[in-house]
Amino acid sequence: MSDQRRKRISSIGVHPTARIIIKNDGRTMKGFKFTAYDVIIHRGQSKPKHVEMPYYVNKMLKDTELVGIPVLKTSDMEWNNPRGPVGIRTVNTKHGQKFFLFNPNNVQYSYGRRGRKKEVAPSSCWEIVQHVPEDTDVYVEISHFRVDYDFTSKRSEDAKLAAEFGLTMPPVYGYKVTERDPSKPHKGLEYRAWRKELANTIASLPKFQETLGRDDWYSVLGDYPNKINSSKIDEKLGKDHIISKFFRKYTKMRDDSKNRYISEPVDKVERIIGKFDPKTMPAQKRLAEILEKYPIFTCEGVRLDRLGVELDLDKWVAYIQTIDQKVTP
Repeated sequence: MSDQRRKRISSIGVHPTARIIIKNDGRTMKGFKFTAYDVIIHRGQSKPKHVEMPYYVNKMLKDTELVGIPVLKTSDMEWNNPRGPVGIRTVNTKHGQKFFLFNPNNVQYSYGRRGRKKEVAPSSCWEIVQHVPEDTDVYVEISHFRVDYDFTSKRSEDAKLAAEFGLTMPPVYGYKVTERDPSKPHKGLEYRAWRKELANTIASLPKFQETLGRDDWYSVLGDYPNKINSSKIDEKLGKDHIISKFFRKYTKMRDDSKNRYISEPVDKVERIIGKFDPKTMPAQKRLAEILEKYPIFTCEGVRLDRLGVELDLDKWVAYIQTIDQKVTP
């Protein structure tokens, strides 16, 4: 044996627990328990054959004066299937149940490469419960522990809206449906019908009515109106003029920083039950009266907030005063 080969072989790390293990079967290596000091020997494409490997390994150890290291074959070692015992699997006990209670605290999400939010492990938020269905129940139907619409985000949004107005959320029960056991009538209200009732209840509250009125005045001229100088309009038209009164109220609401995000609860309610009738909104009613009396402000490219443009103010004031003189008896 050449000195070069001898040096290569004798450089094997030696430790009291070291072993030389011959891989001589086809089972995956993940099923064996190896240590950091084990040396694994694989047979190459040429000879020796598997049955000859122990002879050549022991001869190599003797030639290199490394006698004493145990030589094992993987075929004689204990092996455990890394996928678990064959024929045995962990069964989720929820799969045998048909009635559940939604737990919003257990909803789990993952985030994709672009930050997209996706619900994962849907069974985690449905708990097995013993409950006799009642007419006051709120429920959804679930298939594979998923609702056929975006229930979890709707329920989360509704919970925040209810809390803002001092209301509490009811428990939501889930009825499992399958091809063998399809949808059928249940006691109580389906969640989408219940959330409409929630929105109507909130819409009737005095606190919401105040919010709705403030939002109506704040947004009556759109999202990006011209800056209005109400005192200038008072000076030109007089404080008792219908347009002067309108802009005093409007600018007061626009200048109040508390109203900047006041539209959020209104938007949430409107997404559920639809837009509120403009005829019932105080600011829009007042604006409609003004536009009916001064129709030029309904023309394309001409809005009432053009009165905020200083260069145009005298021109629009002249038009308003002309209309006022015509309707004055």
